[in-house]
Amino acid sequence: MIRETRASRPSHPFERVIPFIRLSGLALLALGLAIGLGWLSILPAEIGFVIAVVGLLEMLLIPAILRRLIRKKKDDFLIGNRPDDRADIRH
Repeated sequence: MIRETRASRPSHPFERVIPFIRLSGLALLALGLAIGLGWLSILPAEIGFVIAVVGLLEMLLIPAILRRLIRKKKDDFLIGNRPDDRADIRH
């Protein structure tokens, strides 16, 4: 019998979303290039290239930002704690 040696840790909700963000960025990139190169004439070519750049940024930057948030040891804001809720702040 094989036992899994990896410690189970609670997965962050962003870990499940990252592949879908990359896929949607790839779809935007492909759509933008198709419009920009004239294969689809539904929008002007300039707008197509802008869509392609937005798709590229979404595919590369957003997952990196989310991974940085996941790795952050203290993401109190994401679990609902706000800076106003700290006990050391006196009004």
